[in-house]
Amino acid sequence: ARKLPFARWAASGMVAVPRIVAPGAFHAFISHQWAHGQDQARAIKAQLTELVPGLRVFLDVDNLADLSQLEAHVDASDAVVVFLGSSDGTKSDYFRSANCLRELRRAVAQGKRLVFVHETDPQHGALDLAAHVRELHAVCDERDDSTELHALLDGRHPIVPWHRVKDYA
Repeated sequence: ARKLPFARWAASGMVAVPRIVAPGAFHAFISHQWAHGQDQARAIKAQLTELVPGLRVFLDVDNLADLSQLEAHVDASDAVVVFLGSSDGTKSDYFRSANCLRELRRAVAQGKRLVFVHETDPQHGALDLAAHVRELHAVCDERDDSTELHALLDGRHPIVPWHRVKDYA
């Protein structure tokens, strides 16, 4: 059983077990730009739920019945996983999406834990992280959100690179 690919605590080696959540609640909410992050979000959900059996992960195509309920679903989640990608390699689709910004603003307002997942493959919408930061600052300046969102990518929150294939040794 120890060979099965489950997430384990580094200190003890024990399998990670998610806490019990209320009906309709989630351990994680995956926030992504629908047109250019859906496949990656689906893969992230699949990997998380495989590594941590019993983990409840919100994904719009599985759990969203009404777009007006986005904020309520963020409220009902412990953490928000933000997928950063681009459709053309020049701009952040995530930070230019009104619905993504709704989710992100709500997560920040509610003090949710944030984890950013950064696309690394140019064939699938990679954009340099510095360009995402510039885009975030531009959007914040346009919308006068400087105090709310401006510093989100300053290193306070984990930024995980998204790789499809492991490097060969």
